[in-house]
Amino acid sequence: MQKETKENYLKAIIGLTGKKGKIRNVDLAAALSITKPTVTNALHQLEDDGCIIFDRQCGIMLTDLGRSIALATLERHNTFMTILTCLGVDSETADRDACALEHCVSDESYDAFVRLRDMVAAKRPEDAALS
Repeated sequence: MQKETKENYLKAIIGLTGKKGKIRNVDLAAALSITKPTVTNALHQLEDDGCIIFDRQCGIMLTDLGRSIALATLERHNTFMTILTCLGVDSETADRDACALEHCVSDESYDAFVRLRDMVAAKRPEDAALS
């Protein structure tokens, strides 16, 4: 499974878990706009990778590894959203672009973006809550 695909699944799982509690593969399929068989195959791969526990009774649950990846991906997304919206990009475009950037930027470059976000937040305290 590609890194971007894995991160998108885990990000969706953590988001749905926060909203619904117990989630099923059909919930994930609807959230990602993909078929249930595609989700089922991906869930088996995520389970093999140690990112989730997939139980028909309990639903889909993140392991510590899966939660760590999901939270890091969300943090990256929020960082890029903050920077882009502060630069005047509309929120829909910023969300779409942040989703792309969260997967492809190196750790070194991401650290530079975090410093930029923090500089922007220091100059605009009202934006600090976005980071």
